[in-house]
Amino acid sequence: MHFERGKIVVIYNALFDARLLSQTAKLHETAALPVIGFDCAMQNYAAFVGEWSRRYGNHKFQTYHLNNSGCG
Repeated sequence: MHFERGKIVVIYNALFDARLLSQTAKLHETAALPVIGFDCAMQNYAAFVGEWSRRYGNHKFQTYHLNNSGCG
C-alpha cells in the first residue's frame, strides 16, 4: 500500500482504522503514516443519507452493505 506524503486519507470508519494503523505502527516500531489527516467516509455518507439519530444527536451511520447499493 502506498500513501502520498502530506495527503488526506479517506477511510470508511476513520476513528477506528486510524487508531489501529497507529497501534500497528507502534507494535512494529515503524513510522506513522506520512499523511496529514484522515477523512471518515462513514460520517460523510451518514450526512449524505440524512437520517438523524435523536438518541445520539447526529446522523445515523449506515451499514456498509446498504450504502454500496445506494450510490450507483
